[in-house]
Amino acid sequence: LPNGAGTITPEGGDATVGEDGSVTIPTQDGNITVDPEGNMTVPNGGAHDTEIEAGADVTVDENGVTVNQNGTVINPNGTVDLPNGAGTITGNATVEEDGSVTITTQDGAITVDPDGNMTVTNGGNHDTQIDAGADVTVEDNGTVTVEPNGTVITPEGTVELPNGAGTVTPTGPVTVDKDGNVTTPTANGEITIDPDGNITVPNNDNTTTGIKPDGTVELPNGSEIVPPASGEKPTIDAEGNVTVPTDNNGDITVDQDGTITVPNGTGNNTVLAPNAPGEID
Repeated sequence: LPNGAGTITPEGGDATVGEDGSVTIPTQDGNITVDPEGNMTVPNGGAHDTEIEAGADVTVDENGVTVNQNGTVINPNGTVDLPNGAGTITGNATVEEDGSVTITTQDGAITVDPDGNMTVTNGGNHDTQIDAGADVTVEDNGTVTVEPNGTVITPEGTVELPNGAGTVTPTGPVTVDKDGNVTTPTANGEITIDPDGNITVPNNDNTTTGIKPDGTVELPNGSEIVPPASGEKPTIDAEGNVTVPTDNNGDITVDQDGTITVPNGTGNNTVLAPNAPGEID
């Protein structure tokens, strides 16, 4: 095949060369075709052929099509193995000259650039951008699970935070770096989740609220609240407000502007303005 893509033995017939220079090679899965410009079509047992642009660095053999730049493999049955063990996808794959791969699925598309960076589209308004080497699992429907911390980006584009901390709707693309850090843009700034599952929530007064995997909350004024004996964890709502359960009196809340409301059991709450001094325990 052209560009060092491999050597194929015809099966069930002879290879033929058309008047225009196109080549047809019969195989057990169908015909491999090479057009006059060197573009290839490789059949498989799936519903779609694999389209490969001339000049792409690929290997075609009994194992399917391997894209050598980024490690994507289109299997003989039509499924696609994503790089770095990120999952196996069913869809229609095309390979561009530079090694970029686009897999069109019934729910969207997944692209892999020559360096192995992935972009997953879904039913939401924003894509998920994944750095090469990130430990993630991508499903056919566009669900992305970040394995180090358990964050899930759903097919609808929402982000399910780890440890049951809530679901947020991003205002832009969610990014996952190679170490497993997740960044979710919101109206107030970026919610970040590190590989260990520590969550940092921005407030619109330039302070932050931190939530540790064990449920400990670091309030904007520097106070630290440990989880209640019930084991109930703090949660973040779609607007970025944080609710912190306690053993007594009720829930502490941190509004998106950094205001802290502390219940005192008398029906009257204590409200601390953003950056107000004072220790809460």
